[in-house]
Amino acid sequence: DFSNASNWTMVHLDSTTGGWTIGTTPPGGPPYNIDPIASTTASIGFALYDSIVFCAVDSGYIQVASPIDLSAYPNVVLQFEEYYRVFLGHTYVQVSTNGSSWTTMEVNSALDQKEFVKYNPTVVRLDLSALAGGQSTVWIRFLYGGNCDYAWMVDDVAILNQPANDLVALGAATTPWSGFDTFTFDSLGYSIYP
Repeated sequence: DFSNASNWTMVHLDSTTGGWTIGTTPPGGPPYNIDPIASTTASIGFALYDSIVFCAVDSGYIQVASPIDLSAYPNVVLQFEEYYRVFLGHTYVQVSTNGSSWTTMEVNSALDQKEFVKYNPTVVRLDLSALAGGQSTVWIRFLYGGNCDYAWMVDDVAILNQPANDLVALGAATTPWSGFDTFTFDSLGYSIYP
């Protein structure tokens, strides 16, 4: 959680005058106010990038202050709760094992302009096994880049062991089934077969 701000480092990029904050104050910027994140531990603090307050080209990141030792965990998932509304911004998670080279993953790329994430909060899970699994020094950062956007709030960040069987539906198809013509259930709609 973000109850102890010393666990995090906040950096402004480019010519940004504002940046990430940690606290319980909701985003500002009337008339475009956004509700605060309703995360599990929001009452003790959350991370906020309030772009509408700056309303200029702005970017910055918040990252763990100390590296995380994942050497005993080869298969890991980054999980966090977020609330975000997009206008001209982009949200990213970055991962490093040396503190200088970063792998970037965009979060919320499917949102259209002025769209909110689906829920407040929305739980995001990213498989970091290939990037950070089994590594003794791992840094995680949340990077915001935009231009007079709304706000991005993040809370309850965790690194979890990946389940042994992580099933994901990547596609779906249907075929008609008729009890008169077919004597098996392999084409029955709304069914799953291992």
